Amino acid sequence: NWNRRLGTLLLACAMYSAYQKGDDHLILHVAGGKENVPALRLYEKFGFLSVPQGSVFQKPDKDLFVLGHVGQSLQRLCWPALNL
Repeated sequence: NWNRRLGTLLLACAMYSAYQKGDDHLILHVAGGKENVPALRLYEKFGFLSVPQGSVFQKPDKDLFVLGHVGQSLQRLCWPALNL
C-alpha cells in the first residue's frame, strides 16, 4: 500500500544520514520527469526545488531537483527525536 508513507521515511533517513556526514545540499534525479507526480509531491514536501531543463541539466526523461539546508528541511518535519 502506497499510503504507508514509506517514501517519506526512506527519504528522511537518507537526508539525515547525509546531514550527519556533513552534507547540507542534496541533488535528486527524478526518473519519469514531471510524469512522476507522487515522487514530485514527496520531494517538494521536503523543500527540494526543480532545476529547469536546459539551464544546467539536459536529460529528456529525467528532472533535476536540488535542496540546500538539509538540516532546516529535517527540522520542519517536526521530528524532535532528531535533535538537529
